[in-house]
Amino acid sequence: MRTSGHGRAVVIGASLAGLLAARALHETFEEIVVLDRDTLPERPEPRRGVPQGGHVHGLLTRGMQEMDEMFEGLTAELIDFGAPAFDVQEEMHWWVDGRLLATGSSGMTVLGAGRPLLETAIRRRVAALPNVDIRPEAAVTDLVTTPDGTRVIGVRAIAAGEEITIDDANMVVDASGRGSRTRHWLGRLGYPEVEEQRIETQVRSV
Repeated sequence: MRTSGHGRAVVIGASLAGLLAARALHETFEEIVVLDRDTLPERPEPRRGVPQGGHVHGLLTRGMQEMDEMFEGLTAELIDFGAPAFDVQEEMHWWVDGRLLATGSSGMTVLGAGRPLLETAIRRRVAALPNVDIRPEAAVTDLVTTPDGTRVIGVRAIAAGEEITIDDANMVVDASGRGSRTRHWLGRLGYPEVEEQRIETQVRSV
């Protein structure tokens, strides 16, 4: 797929969000550099930077459709790896307020793909894109701005014990999750405090 040649983009974090961001950006930018502080395993296994990675996961219908559009054949590949596909209403039991809901065909298929399997399959596909460079064990420590501080143009990171600087980026995407340091980095640069919104979902597992 040809790019539009808009220079370099940097993505902080090789999470699912970071990988999907890199996939979306690769059609627009000449180069995408993805930095992650973790050692990224070759096989599907939990890693330190994803504390819920070992939990049960399910990929919902719409997510499957969107990811199959981005990565042709992804669902079939995950099923081949052993991920079960099932009807979300007919083959699952749902309890609401202590009551078991009736089952029935919904026509919506869910994929029981664990987070490590899903992430590994997508990371392999993103890494195969010719203009994407995924760099593990690279912990971003700060942002780099233009001399007047009006625009973010890159990042500083510690990789293999040495500080590296990428200071020629046209876009920086923070996909580092809830441990993000961006608000603190921007504060040090004199930007106003980023407004935080918290939404309580009132959902829990039993």
